[in-house]
Amino acid sequence: MDAPSARRSLAREIAYIPQSYSPAFNYTVRDSVLMGVTAKLGALASPGERDHAQVTQTLEELGIAHLANRGSRQISGG
Repeated sequence: MDAPSARRSLAREIAYIPQSYSPAFNYTVRDSVLMGVTAKLGALASPGERDHAQVTQTLEELGIAHLANRGSRQISGG
């Protein structure tokens, strides 16, 4: 597997936002998780209902659904 394919494959599985991250935009927690979906979408595709439902389920499973609409600048990394 070539390097770009390997990175793409890895991006489908994990993401990393460092603790010292200072975002330029105040994306919500939901939007930040939804951005992870883009690894499996085509170049001009948008997330669909199934993707939004998966984000909701994931936030609930992680016990952070109550933070879904909080901006990334308003939450603690702890």
